[in-house]
Amino acid sequence: MHTGLRWLLLLCGLASTTATCDALLFVYFTEDLRAHFALSDRSDSFKFKTVNSGEPIPELAVLPPGDSVRDPYVARATDGVYRMVATNGKNTGGGTGTTDTILLSESNDLLNWTAWREIPVMAPYKDDIRHTWAPEWVYDVQAEEYVIFWATDWKPGHEHFEPRCDHANLRRFSFWAVRTRDWQFFSEPSLMVDPQCMVASFAPMQYGDGGIDGTIFYDDTTGKYSLFYKDTRAPTDTVDFDTLQHTSGIRVAATSDLSDPASWTPQPFPANGTVGPWGTEGPELIRPIDNSLQIFFDCSFQPTPPGYPRPPYGVAVAPFPDGLTTSLAWKTVEGSCVGRGDSESLVDFPMGATHGGFLCVSAAQAAAIASKWP
Repeated sequence: MHTGLRWLLLLCGLASTTATCDALLFVYFTEDLRAHFALSDRSDSFKFKTVNSGEPIPELAVLPPGDSVRDPYVARATDGVYRMVATNGKNTGGGTGTTDTILLSESNDLLNWTAWREIPVMAPYKDDIRHTWAPEWVYDVQAEEYVIFWATDWKPGHEHFEPRCDHANLRRFSFWAVRTRDWQFFSEPSLMVDPQCMVASFAPMQYGDGGIDGTIFYDDTTGKYSLFYKDTRAPTDTVDFDTLQHTSGIRVAATSDLSDPASWTPQPFPANGTVGPWGTEGPELIRPIDNSLQIFFDCSFQPTPPGYPRPPYGVAVAPFPDGLTTSLAWKTVEGSCVGRGDSESLVDFPMGATHGGFLCVSAAQAAAIASKWP
């Protein structure tokens, strides 16, 4: 192991491995708007190698006419099935005819995938919404059902917000959700959380575009669900995008009840701190071993390194459970967002990789994936 990485992992109490997380699978998209895979060789390595020669995964490259894959996310359900959801639509999840749908594919072994299926999660609001972005799902332990959630914003004059929240910015994003037990029948969509309704979190900085790119981590020791998301805010009322990004980044809110939008509370972030660098988005949290947390993020608005088509990926580490409650627990891994990928860097992600998901896999699963798609 690289000495710098070992020091960082020891600092955060992470220097161990488990049989259930021998390696990491990275599922992402690129400018071709298809799903790609990459693998690390172990769970404490942040250097990923592409599979299938960097080309899209064939089974996941076949899509209904006009559809495309953005923001893929995969996790294993309680029935043992891996379910991948993704943003649908070439126009960043807001294309004609795809605004109200997300994509779903399923696999029993990460090798054989079903054809993408369109799920019209926002059908009742099809004429009102502008985007349905970055879907993910989490199992609601109390209700014994799955919650599929995403970020939505509204066309002018067609907004649907929680009545108790009278925030002035009607163009902001909020998180909506549907529920299912069998992945065949889905509930009506409803508001899950509006970040800018958490006034204590935004005051006095009540400017910004709300929250996007949510991922939820369930802590079975406390029964709390932690939402890590791209929190977009500014210190003053501004239309300058760069100014907005420098005070935006990954933040956290928590609840014990996924069914109550009013139950979410922001976690403390001293001095307007974020998890990882400013301007990052697409957070994905995993817990590879009992005492560790890792969060991966798309460095979208960081400076683009020479020779790169876009800012690369990054990762931060924290001890569990400290990383769920304070940004101070997180340490950004050397080389994040820089894109060197050389021997001095502790990270290496596929060039051009954009907003994706991360999954713990066994050594046998990693070997099978690498064998099927060399």
